Amino acid sequence: MPSEFEAYLDHYDAAKAAWTRLYVALDDLVEKIEQARANPQALVSPAGGSWPTQQHLRELFEDAQKKTIPLQGEYNALPDRLKGRADPPQSAQQNAMREGSEVTFRIRK
Repeated sequence: MPSEFEAYLDHYDAAKAAWTRLYVALDDLVEKIEQARANPQALVSPAGGSWPTQQHLRELFEDAQKKTIPLQGEYNALPDRLKGRADPPQSAQQNAMREGSEVTFRIRK
């Protein structure tokens, strides 16, 4: 059975991954909007690929929130000696935003 610390780390990683998926989808949407501004033909071009839908973005957001909400309680339950070794819950979204942009940049290269 995993310790409270290992369980927190697993849940933190799952939350961060969910936020990263959202930010990658948002970056994809921004890229497609920029392409459409530069060339409106991109809106009807099959080569442009599919756009993330509002429903898809909503599902990604709700999944990320669902995974993030319990983190604060889990973090608070950690012994003080372990809290310094764990990223605080709010950093899951912040780190994912940064990593999502890095993932998108690597995909575009």
